[in-house]
Amino acid sequence: MCHILKIVEGIAAGAKYFIAKVSPTIATWLADNWGIKSVGLYLGTMAIACFITLLTIIETKDVDFTK
Repeated sequence: MCHILKIVEGIAAGAKYFIAKVSPTIATWLADNWGIKSVGLYLGTMAIACFITLLTIIETKDVDFTK
């Protein structure tokens, strides 16, 4: 189980850096093609997605991962 968690953490870290590098490109493309309001909509959508993700996280401090 511990190896799976390390794999998931690695994937999440890689995704975080990928999204951080791609987000400005997406925002620039949206501004060029759809106007500046689309960038605000994009950022608002991403903020809502982050908030929903935070609400769905389960506390694991009392979970025994050695089973």
